[in-house]
Amino acid sequence: MNYLETLVRDYYHQDYEMDGGRWGALDVFIDNFGGSEAAVALIREIDRLFEASGSDDDRVSDHIAKLGIQIMPSASEKNYAGWLRQVRARAENMLLAQPGGRREDRDDAE
Repeated sequence: MNYLETLVRDYYHQDYEMDGGRWGALDVFIDNFGGSEAAVALIREIDRLFEASGSDDDRVSDHIAKLGIQIMPSASEKNYAGWLRQVRARAENMLLAQPGGRREDRDDAE
């Protein structure tokens, strides 16, 4: 499964407000696809995308746009790369907020 593609196409569509808005949609996605397992997989896919693009914001933003995202980045995010960094940070915070959650957990899970 491609977690990032599923998140973008199935949760950030024109009716994403139905899933709780900008960040509620992320929460619903992670809950629907296995909680911490989904968060770990999503973080890994985001990291791979930034690595493959050489952390070029334009290339990352183009990739996300091609996946069919239907929301606009906020002013503070500036572009889809900024939005994706927020998604990653929120997914990581979900892991850290779990009992016994540590950054290392995402390196051990697969």
